[in-house]
Amino acid sequence: MASQFRAISLLGVSQSVKLRKSKQLNEDTIRGHYATQVLIALINSGFMDELESGEAVSVSSFAAREDLDAVVLQALCDYAYELEYLNQNGIGYTLSDKGRLVDQVLKGALLSVYAYADVFANLEPLLRRQKVYGVDVQRRSKYVAVGSGLSAKLLAIPAVSKLLLDAKRTRILDLACGDAAFLINMCTSEARFTGYGVDIAPEAIAEGNEELARHGLTSRVQLLVADMFAMDTSFQDVADIDATTCIYALHEFLSDDNQRLLELLRKYRSRFPGVPLYVCEVIRHSPEELRRNPGGVMEIQLLHMLSNQRLATQAEWHDIFRRAGFGTIEEIYLDFARTAVFVAA
Repeated sequence: MASQFRAISLLGVSQSVKLRKSKQLNEDTIRGHYATQVLIALINSGFMDELESGEAVSVSSFAAREDLDAVVLQALCDYAYELEYLNQNGIGYTLSDKGRLVDQVLKGALLSVYAYADVFANLEPLLRRQKVYGVDVQRRSKYVAVGSGLSAKLLAIPAVSKLLLDAKRTRILDLACGDAAFLINMCTSEARFTGYGVDIAPEAIAEGNEELARHGLTSRVQLLVADMFAMDTSFQDVADIDATTCIYALHEFLSDDNQRLLELLRKYRSRFPGVPLYVCEVIRHSPEELRRNPGGVMEIQLLHMLSNQRLATQAEWHDIFRRAGFGTIEEIYLDFARTAVFVAA
């Protein structure tokens, strides 16, 4: 209280009020930017992984072992400690409860921010048409897949797995599987699941195969480098499935007329007649809806628009499945996450 009176006596009431509001705005906006960048650096350097053991980690020892700048690492750790993401003792740093929560539930979102860092670093050149996304500015595709996979562990994977088990469907084909995060999590949580995963990116499949071996799942899951748009010829090794999944991927093919997506879905129906398709997607909301009821979907829509992508509304997804020839379309809408699971058959 004394400090407030001192500020008023020095600056006057009006300026003191502005200063207090500025402090609050800083905490709501500027600090989030700094904290996000610091946490991403600690994750990508391996420091957060080192902290997962629960043992105190020495900045100097870790920096020497990993050939990092100890002064920079110390600055990052000091800031993370000040924000209560880290605890400190005489030996080094450990994760606080808050930091452990970030490591467990926010890492996917942070890596998704990193995936689009080049876009946000070039906002003004993009705005001024000095640079073009996809030509001069790119997203980091590896981190798009990793971030999406980690985020899916919180909602999409358990939700879709439960729906599959309830329907007694356990032989799964996962489209655009990336590094097989969905299949691995599904199979480690339930012994009845087996499956195939397909992705066009060889590096993602290679990483997925390494993870399958690490989890002892190579006899239950087979991964293929294949183009979904050539599934009539490239999916020859896929057999005896009773459901197909596609997690946070179909929106990549949305367009003004959606013809490419419709082509894909029609090919799927021809190649796997009668096999239901489980699709999980974040749902697009209008700016008016999000101003009334804000949520994480705001940032998702922003980064998609800036990278020439888009999301679809619930009505748009129903129309797409109907036009592709699916006879039944069931929707499970998770309003707290602005996410829907569609079961099209």
